[in-house]
Amino acid sequence: MQKLVVANWKSNKSVAESLIWCERLMANCPKIHPRIKVVVAPAFPSLASVADFFTHHPNLSLVLGIQDISPLAAGSYTGAVSGQNLRGLGVKYALVGHIERRRYFGETNQDIAKKVEMAVDAGLIPIVCVEKENARAQATAIRPDLRAQCIVSYDPSSAISTHAGGTRKPVGEVSEVIRMIKSEFGCDQVIYGGSVTEENVAEYMLIADGVLVCGASLDPVQFARVVDKAWVETAN
Repeated sequence: MQKLVVANWKSNKSVAESLIWCERLMANCPKIHPRIKVVVAPAFPSLASVADFFTHHPNLSLVLGIQDISPLAAGSYTGAVSGQNLRGLGVKYALVGHIERRRYFGETNQDIAKKVEMAVDAGLIPIVCVEKENARAQATAIRPDLRAQCIVSYDPSSAISTHAGGTRKPVGEVSEVIRMIKSEFGCDQVIYGGSVTEENVAEYMLIADGVLVCGASLDPVQFARVVDKAWVETAN
């Protein structure tokens, strides 16, 4: 099973900046180890351009993800982006339930469960973001047959790089929570997201099935180093 390195750009980068990022990543990370799968989740306006770049540079072996998906099917829902809207772009993964979606947009466990359903219906693999405190409730809200199809990202809000005073979680503590999450969801893969950098990615890759990289993914050179440190450690 490949381990994941997921780049979440959040609401950053114009279309032009996104393409520059891709070019610079290609220059600094010409080859990705086959045991690592790199997923890039740009802002919605850049999806088509980044998808086209990936298509014309298959040697990069990058996979496209989205940062959110509508809990509703295509229709009269102004501003929503449904799974049907993504057809033809090559999107493979959908982030759902990030703490910022819950905090700033009031999304509930039930909302996230519906998004998981919509993602699976669209042929996408949901990456469900949870904290230790809501992991059981979120798992319960998702249909049992869909839980096993999810990848879960353990994202403690206190460790997220954009959180005021955010600090990294000890590896032993993260490992314990990951085991708990796997038990609650009955899923195969749990990744970790919380101030992941080139300095600590190797430690987290030893205990998790991948990492969700946010702040450190915005600089292509820095992100290339994260990818490099991840596969070197995993390959040993």
